[in-house]
Amino acid sequence: MSGSIIIVDDEFFTLADPNQWSVGGIHREFNARVLLAMQSSASWTYDFVGSSVEVLGTIPHGVAPSDTVTVTFSLDGSKVTDFTSPANFTEDSRHQPFFRSSDFIALDPTIQHRLQVTQQNLPPPPKFSLLFDYLLYSSSPSSKFTEDSRAVIDERDSQVSFSNVGGGDVVSSEAYLRGTATQLSRTDQIGRISFNGSKIEVYGCVLGTNSTEASYTINRQVDQTISVSPSPEFNLNVRLYSSEELDAKEPHTLTIQWVNGGPLCIDYFLVTPPPRSQGDMSFGSPNLSETGAQNNRASLSSAAIGGIAAGISVLLLGTALVMFIIWKKRREKDVHLPANFTVHSYPNALATVEIHDSFHTEPPGYFWTPRNDRARAYQTLPFKSAL
Repeated sequence: MSGSIIIVDDEFFTLADPNQWSVGGIHREFNARVLLAMQSSASWTYDFVGSSVEVLGTIPHGVAPSDTVTVTFSLDGSKVTDFTSPANFTEDSRHQPFFRSSDFIALDPTIQHRLQVTQQNLPPPPKFSLLFDYLLYSSSPSSKFTEDSRAVIDERDSQVSFSNVGGGDVVSSEAYLRGTATQLSRTDQIGRISFNGSKIEVYGCVLGTNSTEASYTINRQVDQTISVSPSPEFNLNVRLYSSEELDAKEPHTLTIQWVNGGPLCIDYFLVTPPPRSQGDMSFGSPNLSETGAQNNRASLSSAAIGGIAAGISVLLLGTALVMFIIWKKRREKDVHLPANFTVHSYPNALATVEIHDSFHTEPPGYFWTPRNDRARAYQTLPFKSAL
Protein backbone atom coordinates (compact mmCIF):
# COMPACT_ATOMS: atom_id res chain seq x y z
CA MET A 1 0.00 0.00 0.00
CA SER A 2 3.01 2.33 0.09
CA GLY A 3 2.70 4.88 -2.70
CA SER A 4 -1.10 4.63 -2.58
CA ILE A 5 -3.44 7.57 -2.23
CA ILE A 6 -5.10 7.22 1.19
CA ILE A 7 -8.50 8.83 1.71
CA VAL A 8 -9.52 9.97 5.20
CA ASP A 9 -13.09 11.05 5.93
CA ASP A 10 -13.77 14.13 8.05
CA GLU A 11 -15.06 11.94 10.88
CA PHE A 12 -11.43 11.03 11.64
CA PHE A 13 -10.16 14.62 11.91
CA THR A 14 -9.11 15.65 15.41
CA LEU A 15 -11.19 18.66 16.45
CA ALA A 16 -9.58 21.14 18.85
CA ASP A 17 -13.04 21.93 20.27
CA PRO A 18 -15.92 19.71 19.10
CA ASN A 19 -18.42 22.34 20.27
CA GLN A 20 -17.17 24.66 17.52
CA TRP A 21 -18.08 22.23 14.75
CA SER A 22 -21.22 20.62 13.37
CA VAL A 23 -21.81 17.69 11.03
CA GLY A 24 -24.03 17.63 7.97
CA GLY A 25 -23.83 16.30 4.43
CA ILE A 26 -25.64 14.61 1.58
CA HIS A 27 -24.83 11.59 -0.53
CA ARG A 28 -22.96 13.66 -3.09
CA GLU A 29 -20.27 14.13 -0.47
CA PHE A 30 -17.88 11.37 0.53
CA ASN A 31 -19.41 9.16 3.23
CA ALA A 32 -22.46 11.49 3.10
CA ARG A 33 -21.04 13.89 5.68
CA VAL A 34 -19.09 17.15 5.96
CA LEU A 35 -17.75 19.37 8.76
CA LEU A 36 -18.99 22.93 9.17
CA ALA A 37 -17.28 25.48 11.45
CA MET A 38 -19.70 27.29 13.74
CA GLN A 39 -17.18 29.72 15.23
CA SER A 40 -14.17 31.68 14.05
CA SER A 41 -10.87 30.14 15.18
CA ALA A 42 -12.35 26.62 15.01
CA SER A 43 -9.62 24.19 14.00
CA TRP A 44 -8.87 20.54 13.32
CA THR A 45 -5.70 18.48 12.82
CA TYR A 46 -4.64 15.21 11.24
CA ASP A 47 -1.34 13.34 11.63
CA PHE A 48 0.08 11.29 8.76
CA VAL A 49 3.30 9.94 7.27
CA GLY A 50 3.50 10.65 3.57
CA SER A 51 4.89 12.79 0.78
CA SER A 52 1.91 15.11 0.20
CA VAL A 53 -1.58 15.93 1.48
CA GLU A 54 -4.69 17.46 -0.08
CA VAL A 55 -7.90 18.75 1.56
CA LEU A 56 -11.20 18.74 -0.34
CA GLY A 57 -14.74 19.82 0.39
CA THR A 58 -17.83 21.70 -0.72
CA ILE A 59 -17.98 25.37 -1.69
CA PRO A 60 -21.53 26.64 -0.98
CA HIS A 61 -23.43 28.76 -3.47
CA GLY A 62 -24.71 32.26 -2.99
CA VAL A 63 -21.72 33.73 -1.16
CA ALA A 64 -21.12 37.34 -2.21
CA PRO A 65 -17.54 38.70 -2.57
CA SER A 66 -18.00 40.61 0.68
CA ASP A 67 -18.99 37.42 2.54
CA THR A 68 -16.09 35.12 1.60
CA VAL A 69 -14.31 33.15 4.30
CA THR A 70 -10.61 32.42 4.85
CA VAL A 71 -9.05 29.22 6.15
CA THR A 72 -5.40 28.84 7.20
CA PHE A 73 -3.45 25.65 6.45
CA SER A 74 -0.36 24.83 8.52
CA LEU A 75 2.07 21.91 8.48
CA ASP A 76 4.20 20.90 11.45
CA GLY A 77 3.42 24.12 13.28
CA SER A 78 4.24 26.52 10.43
CA LYS A 79 1.71 28.37 8.31
CA VAL A 80 1.75 27.31 4.67
CA THR A 81 -1.04 29.33 3.06
CA ASP A 82 -4.52 30.81 3.35
CA PHE A 83 -7.46 29.73 1.22
CA THR A 84 -10.26 32.20 0.54
CA SER A 85 -13.54 30.77 -0.71
CA PRO A 86 -14.63 31.78 -4.23
CA ALA A 87 -17.76 33.90 -4.52
CA ASN A 88 -20.89 33.99 -6.67
CA PHE A 89 -21.30 30.24 -7.18
CA THR A 90 -24.80 29.57 -8.49
CA GLU A 91 -24.87 26.07 -6.95
CA ASP A 92 -22.89 24.09 -4.41
CA SER A 93 -19.61 22.78 -5.84
CA ARG A 94 -18.34 19.53 -4.28
CA HIS A 95 -15.02 17.66 -4.21
CA GLN A 96 -13.21 20.96 -4.58
CA PRO A 97 -9.53 21.22 -3.53
CA PHE A 98 -8.95 23.72 -0.72
CA PHE A 99 -5.26 22.89 -0.23
CA ARG A 100 -2.48 20.88 -1.93
CA SER A 101 0.79 20.71 -0.02
CA SER A 102 2.72 19.90 -3.21
CA ASP A 103 1.92 23.40 -4.50
CA PHE A 104 3.92 24.95 -1.64
CA ILE A 105 6.27 22.52 0.09
CA ALA A 106 8.01 19.14 -0.28
CA LEU A 107 7.33 16.82 2.66
CA ASP A 108 9.76 14.28 4.09
CA PRO A 109 7.97 10.94 3.46
CA THR A 110 9.82 9.19 6.30
CA ILE A 111 8.51 11.24 9.24
CA GLN A 112 5.12 12.09 10.73
CA HIS A 113 3.54 15.38 9.77
CA ARG A 114 0.68 17.30 11.36
CA LEU A 115 -1.78 19.19 9.20
CA GLN A 116 -3.70 21.94 11.00
CA VAL A 117 -6.68 23.75 9.50
CA THR A 118 -8.02 26.90 11.17
CA GLN A 119 -11.18 28.83 10.28
CA GLN A 120 -10.44 32.57 10.32
CA ASN A 121 -13.94 34.00 9.86
CA LEU A 122 -17.55 33.13 9.04
CA PRO A 123 -20.00 34.69 6.58
CA PRO A 124 -23.09 36.44 7.95
CA PRO A 125 -26.02 34.06 8.55
CA PRO A 126 -27.77 32.29 6.97
CA LYS A 127 -24.93 31.76 4.47
CA PHE A 128 -22.60 28.79 4.76
CA SER A 129 -18.91 28.60 5.41
CA LEU A 130 -16.68 26.11 3.62
CA LEU A 131 -17.64 22.47 4.23
CA PHE A 132 -14.73 20.10 4.88
CA ASP A 133 -15.32 16.67 3.36
CA TYR A 134 -12.12 14.56 3.30
CA LEU A 135 -8.37 14.60 2.79
CA LEU A 136 -6.01 12.59 0.60
CA TYR A 137 -2.39 11.85 1.32
CA SER A 138 0.30 9.98 -0.63
CA SER A 139 1.57 7.14 1.52
CA SER A 140 5.19 5.97 1.69
CA PRO A 141 7.01 2.84 2.91
CA SER A 142 7.21 4.56 6.32
CA SER A 143 3.47 5.25 6.54
CA LYS A 144 1.55 3.92 9.52
CA PHE A 145 -2.00 2.88 8.69
CA THR A 146 -4.87 2.91 11.17
CA GLU A 147 -8.54 1.95 11.09
CA ASP A 148 -9.34 5.04 9.04
CA SER A 149 -6.86 4.12 6.29
CA ARG A 150 -8.31 3.09 2.96
CA ALA A 151 -6.68 3.51 -0.42
CA VAL A 152 -8.90 5.27 -2.94
CA ILE A 153 -8.57 4.31 -6.60
CA ASP A 154 -10.40 6.40 -9.18
CA GLU A 155 -11.95 4.62 -12.17
CA ARG A 156 -9.48 6.45 -14.42
CA ASP A 157 -6.45 5.14 -12.50
CA SER A 158 -3.90 2.98 -14.34
CA GLN A 159 -4.90 0.01 -12.15
CA VAL A 160 -8.38 0.10 -13.70
CA SER A 161 -9.26 -0.94 -17.26
CA PHE A 162 -12.53 -1.15 -19.22
CA SER A 163 -13.37 -3.28 -22.25
CA ASN A 164 -15.65 -2.05 -25.05
CA VAL A 165 -16.18 1.32 -23.38
CA GLY A 166 -16.08 4.48 -25.47
CA GLY A 167 -15.95 8.18 -24.79
CA GLY A 168 -19.74 8.31 -24.69
CA ASP A 169 -19.70 5.98 -21.70
CA VAL A 170 -17.69 8.41 -19.56
CA VAL A 171 -20.02 10.78 -17.71
CA SER A 172 -18.85 14.01 -16.11
CA SER A 173 -20.18 15.73 -13.00
CA GLU A 174 -18.74 17.56 -10.01
CA ALA A 175 -20.65 15.05 -7.88
CA TYR A 176 -18.24 12.28 -8.96
CA LEU A 177 -14.88 11.78 -7.31
CA ARG A 178 -12.33 13.41 -9.64
CA GLY A 179 -15.21 14.59 -11.80
CA THR A 180 -16.01 11.49 -13.89
CA ALA A 181 -17.58 8.02 -13.75
CA THR A 182 -17.70 5.22 -16.33
CA GLN A 183 -21.01 3.55 -17.15
CA LEU A 184 -21.62 -0.06 -18.13
CA SER A 185 -24.83 -0.87 -19.99
CA ARG A 186 -24.03 -3.87 -22.23
CA THR A 187 -22.93 -7.42 -21.47
CA ASP A 188 -19.71 -6.95 -23.44
CA GLN A 189 -18.71 -4.00 -21.27
CA ILE A 190 -16.39 -5.14 -18.51
CA GLY A 191 -14.35 -3.32 -15.86
CA ARG A 192 -11.24 -4.71 -14.12
CA ILE A 193 -9.05 -3.53 -11.27
CA SER A 194 -5.84 -5.08 -9.93
CA PHE A 195 -5.08 -4.42 -6.27
CA ASN A 196 -3.42 -5.59 -3.05
CA GLY A 197 -5.38 -5.50 0.18
CA SER A 198 -7.69 -7.39 2.48
CA LYS A 199 -10.97 -5.98 1.10
CA ILE A 200 -12.33 -3.93 -1.80
CA GLU A 201 -15.48 -1.85 -2.18
CA VAL A 202 -16.97 -0.40 -5.36
CA TYR A 203 -18.80 2.94 -5.34
CA GLY A 204 -20.83 4.53 -8.09
CA CYS A 205 -24.39 5.24 -9.11
CA VAL A 206 -27.45 3.88 -10.89
CA LEU A 207 -28.57 5.92 -13.89
CA GLY A 208 -32.17 6.07 -15.03
CA THR A 209 -35.24 4.64 -13.34
CA ASN A 210 -34.60 0.90 -13.74
CA SER A 211 -32.71 -1.44 -11.45
CA THR A 212 -29.33 -2.64 -12.67
CA GLU A 213 -27.65 -6.01 -12.19
CA ALA A 214 -23.93 -6.78 -12.41
CA SER A 215 -21.65 -9.68 -11.56
CA TYR A 216 -18.50 -9.23 -9.44
CA THR A 217 -15.71 -11.76 -9.86
CA ILE A 218 -12.51 -11.91 -7.80
CA ASN A 219 -9.57 -13.91 -9.17
CA ARG A 220 -11.81 -15.59 -11.77
CA GLN A 221 -14.23 -16.90 -9.15
CA VAL A 222 -17.70 -15.37 -9.32
CA ASP A 223 -18.33 -13.80 -5.95
CA GLN A 224 -21.79 -12.21 -6.32
CA THR A 225 -24.35 -11.03 -8.81
CA ILE A 226 -25.90 -7.92 -7.30
CA SER A 227 -29.00 -5.97 -8.27
CA VAL A 228 -29.20 -2.30 -7.28
CA SER A 229 -32.38 -0.24 -7.48
CA PRO A 230 -32.41 3.54 -8.00
CA SER A 231 -33.40 5.51 -4.95
CA PRO A 232 -35.89 8.39 -4.96
CA GLU A 233 -33.56 10.25 -2.58
CA PHE A 234 -30.08 9.66 -3.98
CA ASN A 235 -28.29 7.72 -6.72
CA LEU A 236 -24.75 8.96 -6.13
CA ASN A 237 -21.95 7.62 -3.95
CA VAL A 238 -23.74 4.27 -3.67
CA ARG A 239 -21.76 1.28 -2.45
CA LEU A 240 -22.35 -1.19 -5.25
CA TYR A 241 -20.22 -4.06 -3.94
CA SER A 242 -18.20 -5.06 -0.88
CA SER A 243 -15.96 -8.13 -0.92
CA GLU A 244 -15.33 -10.63 1.82
CA GLU A 245 -11.96 -10.67 3.62
CA LEU A 246 -9.17 -11.49 1.18
CA ASP A 247 -5.61 -12.80 1.52
CA ALA A 248 -3.69 -9.53 1.73
CA LYS A 249 -0.40 -11.24 0.85
CA GLU A 250 -1.63 -12.09 -2.64
CA PRO A 251 -2.48 -9.77 -5.57
CA HIS A 252 -6.14 -9.75 -6.63
CA THR A 253 -8.19 -8.83 -9.68
CA LEU A 254 -11.83 -7.77 -9.48
CA THR A 255 -13.90 -8.06 -12.67
CA ILE A 256 -17.23 -6.24 -13.05
CA GLN A 257 -19.65 -7.21 -15.81
CA TRP A 258 -23.00 -5.58 -16.51
CA VAL A 259 -25.80 -8.19 -16.68
CA ASN A 260 -29.07 -6.36 -17.32
CA GLY A 261 -31.25 -3.42 -16.35
CA GLY A 262 -30.29 0.25 -16.34
CA PRO A 263 -26.78 1.68 -16.78
CA LEU A 264 -24.33 1.11 -13.92
CA CYS A 265 -21.80 3.87 -13.15
CA ILE A 266 -18.39 3.03 -11.67
CA ASP A 267 -16.91 6.01 -9.81
CA TYR A 268 -14.15 4.79 -7.46
CA PHE A 269 -12.83 1.88 -5.39
CA LEU A 270 -11.79 1.70 -1.73
CA VAL A 271 -9.16 -0.88 -0.76
CA THR A 272 -8.66 -1.83 2.90
CA PRO A 273 -5.12 -2.53 4.13
CA PRO A 274 -4.44 -6.01 5.51
CA PRO A 275 -5.16 -6.42 9.24
CA ARG A 276 -2.26 -5.78 11.60
CA SER A 277 -1.86 -5.60 15.36
CA GLN A 278 -3.42 -2.55 17.00
CA GLY A 279 -1.22 0.53 16.72
CA ASP A 280 0.92 -1.02 13.98
CA MET A 281 -0.50 -0.91 10.46
CA SER A 282 2.81 -0.36 8.64
CA PHE A 283 3.24 -1.70 5.14
CA GLY A 284 6.99 -1.10 5.07
CA SER A 285 9.64 -3.55 6.21
CA PRO A 286 9.28 -4.63 9.86
CA ASN A 287 11.32 -2.48 12.23
CA LEU A 288 13.74 -3.79 14.84
CA SER A 289 11.15 -3.80 17.64
CA GLU A 290 8.79 -5.87 15.50
CA THR A 291 11.54 -8.38 14.68
CA GLY A 292 12.48 -8.67 18.35
CA ALA A 293 8.87 -9.23 19.34
CA GLN A 294 8.59 -12.04 16.78
CA ASN A 295 11.70 -13.73 18.24
CA ASN A 296 10.30 -13.43 21.78
CA ARG A 297 7.00 -14.98 20.70
CA ALA A 298 8.90 -17.90 19.20
CA SER A 299 10.52 -18.66 22.57
CA LEU A 300 7.29 -18.74 24.57
CA SER A 301 6.22 -22.03 26.10
CA SER A 302 3.09 -23.81 24.91
CA ALA A 303 1.44 -23.11 28.27
CA ALA A 304 2.13 -19.39 27.96
CA ILE A 305 0.81 -19.40 24.41
CA GLY A 306 -2.36 -21.16 25.58
CA GLY A 307 -2.88 -18.58 28.31
CA ILE A 308 -2.40 -15.72 25.89
CA ALA A 309 -4.86 -17.29 23.45
CA ALA A 310 -7.47 -17.68 26.20
CA GLY A 311 -6.98 -14.07 27.27
CA ILE A 312 -7.36 -12.85 23.71
CA SER A 313 -10.56 -14.88 23.31
CA VAL A 314 -12.09 -13.29 26.42
CA LEU A 315 -11.04 -9.82 25.20
CA LEU A 316 -12.59 -10.41 21.78
CA LEU A 317 -15.86 -11.61 23.32
CA GLY A 318 -16.01 -8.54 25.57
CA THR A 319 -15.28 -6.22 22.65
CA ALA A 320 -17.99 -7.88 20.55
CA LEU A 321 -20.51 -7.42 23.37
CA VAL A 322 -19.64 -3.71 23.73
CA MET A 323 -19.88 -3.17 19.96
CA PHE A 324 -23.29 -4.90 19.88
CA ILE A 325 -24.60 -2.63 22.66
CA ILE A 326 -23.32 0.48 20.84
CA TRP A 327 -24.87 -0.72 17.56
CA LYS A 328 -28.19 -1.44 19.26
CA LYS A 329 -28.31 2.03 20.84
CA ARG A 330 -27.56 3.67 17.50
CA ARG A 331 -30.33 1.66 15.84
CA GLU A 332 -32.78 2.87 18.44
CA LYS A 333 -32.14 6.49 17.52
CA ASP A 334 -32.01 7.55 13.89
CA VAL A 335 -30.73 11.07 14.39
CA HIS A 336 -28.02 12.11 16.84
CA LEU A 337 -27.70 15.84 17.45
CA PRO A 338 -25.66 17.99 19.82
CA ALA A 339 -27.52 19.75 22.59
CA ASN A 340 -27.70 23.10 20.83
CA PHE A 341 -29.32 21.72 17.68
CA THR A 342 -32.89 20.95 16.78
CA VAL A 343 -34.61 18.96 14.04
CA HIS A 344 -38.13 19.63 12.79
CA SER A 345 -39.42 16.58 10.90
CA TYR A 346 -42.95 16.11 9.69
CA PRO A 347 -44.97 13.40 7.88
CA ASN A 348 -44.14 12.36 4.31
CA ALA A 349 -40.44 12.91 5.06
CA LEU A 350 -40.77 16.67 4.72
CA ALA A 351 -38.72 18.79 7.09
CA THR A 352 -39.28 22.33 8.27
CA VAL A 353 -36.32 24.35 9.44
CA GLU A 354 -36.48 27.54 11.46
CA ILE A 355 -34.14 30.21 10.07
CA HIS A 356 -34.36 33.76 11.41
CA ASP A 357 -38.00 33.36 12.46
CA SER A 358 -39.01 32.17 8.99
CA PHE A 359 -39.92 28.64 7.98
CA HIS A 360 -38.92 26.76 4.85
CA THR A 361 -40.27 23.40 3.72
CA GLU A 362 -37.67 21.36 1.89
CA PRO A 363 -37.37 17.94 0.15
CA PRO A 364 -37.06 14.68 2.12
CA GLY A 365 -34.32 14.51 4.72
CA TYR A 366 -33.24 15.76 8.09
CA PHE A 367 -32.02 19.27 8.67
CA TRP A 368 -30.13 20.80 11.52
CA THR A 369 -29.88 24.37 12.72
CA PRO A 370 -28.45 25.83 15.95
CA ARG A 371 -30.98 27.08 18.47
CA ASN A 372 -29.07 29.99 19.98
CA ASP A 373 -26.11 30.57 17.66
CA ARG A 374 -25.67 31.44 13.99
CA ALA A 375 -28.75 30.19 12.15
CA ARG A 376 -27.77 27.69 9.47
CA ALA A 377 -29.40 24.64 7.94
CA TYR A 378 -28.06 21.81 5.84
CA GLN A 379 -29.86 18.84 4.33
CA THR A 380 -28.64 15.35 5.20
CA LEU A 381 -29.69 12.15 3.42
CA PRO A 382 -29.50 10.47 5.83
CA PHE A 383 -28.16 12.31 8.88
CA LYS A 384 -25.40 9.88 9.87
CA SER A 385 -24.07 11.29 13.12
CA ALA A 386 -23.29 14.41 15.09
CA LEU A 387 -20.50 15.29 17.46
